[in-house]
Amino acid sequence: MKKIGKTTFIIVIKIAFIALLLLFIFTLGNFIIKSENDPINFTTNYVKQLINEQKRQTSAIATRIVVDKDFIQAVSSKQNYKVETIIGKILFLFASKDDIWIRVYDKDMKCHYISWKSKPPLKNDIKLKNAFKDKKILSDIEITPYDIAFKSVVPIFNKNNEFCGAVEVITHFDSISKILKNTQDIDSIIIINKNYTKELIHPLSNSFIDGYNIADRKANKEIYNLLKKYGVNYFIQKHYKYIGGFLNKGYYVSVVDIKNSKRDTLGYIISFIKDKSGLKRLEAMLYAIFLAATLLFLILIYLLHKSYKQNLDLVKKLDKRVKIESEKNLQLLYKDKLTGTFKKEIFDIDRKRSSAKYIILLNIKGFSNINSNYGFEIGDLLLKSIAIEIMKILNKRIYRLNADEFLFLSNDYEKEIKFLNNYFRNNALRIENSGIKLRLSFRFGICKNDDGEIYQKLTIALQKTKKITYKNYIFYQEDKNMIEKRKNYIRFNNIVYDALFTHKEAKIIPYFQPIIDNKTGKIIKYESLVRLKYDDKIYSPYYFIDIVKNGGFSYEMTKIMIEESVKEASKYRDTVISINITEDDLLTYNLQNYLLGIVSKYNIKPQRVMLEILEGVTNEGTKNNLVQLTELKRAGFSIAIDDFGVDYSNFERIAELDIDMIKIDGKYIKTILSNEKSYIIVQTITNFAHKLGLKVTAEFVENREIYNKIKEMGIEYSQGYYFSPPAPYIKKDDK
Repeated sequence: MKKIGKTTFIIVIKIAFIALLLLFIFTLGNFIIKSENDPINFTTNYVKQLINEQKRQTSAIATRIVVDKDFIQAVSSKQNYKVETIIGKILFLFASKDDIWIRVYDKDMKCHYISWKSKPPLKNDIKLKNAFKDKKILSDIEITPYDIAFKSVVPIFNKNNEFCGAVEVITHFDSISKILKNTQDIDSIIIINKNYTKELIHPLSNSFIDGYNIADRKANKEIYNLLKKYGVNYFIQKHYKYIGGFLNKGYYVSVVDIKNSKRDTLGYIISFIKDKSGLKRLEAMLYAIFLAATLLFLILIYLLHKSYKQNLDLVKKLDKRVKIESEKNLQLLYKDKLTGTFKKEIFDIDRKRSSAKYIILLNIKGFSNINSNYGFEIGDLLLKSIAIEIMKILNKRIYRLNADEFLFLSNDYEKEIKFLNNYFRNNALRIENSGIKLRLSFRFGICKNDDGEIYQKLTIALQKTKKITYKNYIFYQEDKNMIEKRKNYIRFNNIVYDALFTHKEAKIIPYFQPIIDNKTGKIIKYESLVRLKYDDKIYSPYYFIDIVKNGGFSYEMTKIMIEESVKEASKYRDTVISINITEDDLLTYNLQNYLLGIVSKYNIKPQRVMLEILEGVTNEGTKNNLVQLTELKRAGFSIAIDDFGVDYSNFERIAELDIDMIKIDGKYIKTILSNEKSYIIVQTITNFAHKLGLKVTAEFVENREIYNKIKEMGIEYSQGYYFSPPAPYIKKDDK
């Protein structure tokens, strides 16, 4: 019997060892494959995104050109020198300079303007003729006589909606290679399909491999040699590869097809990603570690087998104790002590194992009020009661994320949310050991159970439900504008810091826009508007103002704007400037001293400086803010309320504050001719201001019709592009 038991034990150990070996090989293989595919998948998706972005950018440039009134007039009168200037300004707005070709045609398809000089204009192609025939937008990827490129053809219509020609915008694929190199340190090569190389009448690159045109004029020599060594077909037949030796670093290769709207493959973008991690060497090390671990495993099995019989009873007793202790420790490690729900760490594991499609984040409405009114002890008991009730009625695991937020997985989120709402609406919850009963309601944020940033997605969705009243749940949808904004936010963060503190490459500068007296038509003052100068480009506050606010740098920016604006105004006699002031500036408690110091430094009177404060400063600010504004008024500075009407419009608070002017928010002025409500709001604010003896300025006056209307309404001053766009200096001759 002993011999049989021993033999059986050894067989079981051998089977276990073989199973362990197979499991290790399978796991290692998956690890290698996943590790190899990750950089390829990332690069492939990134390149596809860049192609789509460049196509949209090309179409956006063409569309922006044809809607420009000055451009339409210049084309109609065939003033090519004006066309050149206008197109240059528009490209500046798009921050686009290089690798853009533009042609302008009249209604007879005659080319009157061409932006490039190195090659003569070619005959119009069939697609261009179709665009003229149909008078519709053409936007696609094409093989041009010179290169593969993005092309957008947009018809031009004059103010009478008469067709008068078209604009053709062509952009290179080179920009994609540059972005890959600059942002990811990835070398890439653009290849034109050999089926289309015959269309290259004047190829920019005369380099060919296997009949394919290598479109990159400045391709990395090492990458070019790899392509020549293996041949183009080696890469495009299989869209992902690893090139390199077993013990040396190499390249991951990503191939993206370049397709037009008809799904024809015009070419390929082949990207070579450096294997910085040395994956193959890691593989060899793992095998060595495995052999050592196997040897230790055999030694351990031998020792265990030797002491198997004599320690069997002891092992059983220890195992029983370990199980008891483990269960206790698991409760402490994996479950929330207060509610008995599982912790976030367990949710991260469970959701990856689960086949559930969705994740739901539940938030208790008004929980902070419950804590305030009943106390934290009752609040804790409420959380425990809610958790128990939800687990009971849903019959599934619940996970606690934050104080009053719980997570759970679902395959039918609408059904379960509706069920929870109905249950707690119809049944008041009794709080354990208190006798208190409450009827509760919830908010929900939902997202897909994928590998993305789920907590960020759930938080965004939940925040949106707090802003609406007609729906208690929001399903997260990817916001492309938010993604783009996030990229710009990251890009501009260091630039803004440099502009505010070190001034090495970036600067905060003022631009000045005149304010006009509606009776005389003369300029009475200038508003100082903040701009960011970086890399010879000027950026509006859209790109950086959130960074300044969220970083707590508003006062530093205001100080720069005050000094630079006063410095510019001091060059002229009696010029009055308006400078924007935020609530953060007032909270420094040093604004008055700084202002007085600057006007003294540049020898101008405080009466020549108007401070424009946002309406919210007076509505939501402390009493101290009002005191400071009153002191600034006494010191000689004039006060205006900017963007009046956009906030809560606290008329009583405005009446209490000794101000000189109200500036009506531009969104009402822009729609005053087409929206009756806007007209009524503007008239009401104007009447209110006049009864208080205040002057009124209309912002965003964009055309003569609006200008005539606001003069008719009795508004004293105007500001907007109808008179002048903001400029980097004050346009006056009275130095």
